Amino acid sequence: MDPFVTLSVAGAVTASLKVATGICLVVQIYPIQTAKLVASLDQISLGRFLFGMGAG
Repeated sequence: MDPFVTLSVAGAVTASLKVATGICLVVQIYPIQTAKLVASLDQISLGRFLFGMGAG
């Protein structure tokens, strides 16, 4: 399963739960796509998304 899709569902159906990626390896996917996913997830979760990133 795609972690961004799963976190989107969790963020949408809860009111106080913070959702986070742990560590996302940003070198494995395109930076623009990652930025769009992160921004969308933050909007869906009403600012409760925590984005952890690493280089590998």
